Amino acid sequence: MHSQAASAKQARFAEPSARPKRGKASGDKRRTDTRARLAAATVDIIDASGWPSVTLGAVAKACSISTPAMYKHFPDKAALFEAAQEEMSGRLGALADAAAHESPVDSIFDVGERLIAYSEEHPNLLEFAFFGPSSNNTSAVDAGAGARWELLAFVHREIGRLVESQPLPPWRSADEAGRDLFVSLWSFIQGYSKLVTSGTVRHRSAFLKAALRSVLSIATAQTSDEEPPSPAEEAQAAQAKGGDCADKK
Repeated sequence: MHSQAASAKQARFAEPSARPKRGKASGDKRRTDTRARLAAATVDIIDASGWPSVTLGAVAKACSISTPAMYKHFPDKAALFEAAQEEMSGRLGALADAAAHESPVDSIFDVGERLIAYSEEHPNLLEFAFFGPSSNNTSAVDAGAGARWELLAFVHREIGRLVESQPLPPWRSADEAGRDLFVSLWSFIQGYSKLVTSGTVRHRSAFLKAALRSVLSIATAQTSDEEPPSPAEEAQAAQAKGGDCADKK
C-alpha cells in the first residue's frame, strides 16, 4: 500500500517535466515562419509592381505586422531582398528540376524554354532574380560560387555533363570549355529573356533551340588568345613524346 502511494506521488511530480516545453525552440519557429511570410510577401510585391516599389512598410502591412516589428527579422531592405532572392532560388530551382532529362542538351533546351515562359508570365520576378540588387549569386561563373542558387547549380551540372559527353580538342581543357559554355549560355538566356519581356522580340521556340545549339558549339571552339597547334605541330609533339617514352625503356 505504502509502495503504491509513493509511486503515485512520484508520477505526479514527474508529470510537469513530461509536458512539451514552450520556450526558445517555439519562439525560433515562429520567427522563422514570420521571416518566410515576409520573404514571400516581398516576392508578391515584386511580381505585381517590380522590386524598386518594395518598402519595409508595404511588406509589413501585407503580413499584418508593424513596421518596427520588421526590424526584428530584417535590419534593412538589403537583407529583405536577400531573403526574397532565396525564395526565388527555390521557385526557379523547382522549375529547373522539372526540366531535367537524360540528355544534358535536352535539359538545357527545356530549362531555356521554361525560363522564357516564366519571364513572360512573371517579368518582374525574373528581372529581380537576374538583375536585382541581390543578384550577385545569379551570375556566378564558377560552379561552387553559386551552389546555393539552385537554378545555377542545375545549369552548371548539365554543362558539366555535356562537356564530359563530348570529345574535346587536345588543346581544350574541360574546365575552360565548361566556363566558356556557361558564360555564353547564361549571357544569351539573360539577354534573350530581357528582349522577350520588353516586347522587343516575339519568342519563337524554333529560334531558341537553334540559338542554343549554336551556343553549345562553343564547347569545342578555340577561345584562347593563343593559337592552337597545327596538325603538323600536334603530330610532331606526339612523335617527340613517343621518342621520350622509348628512351626511358
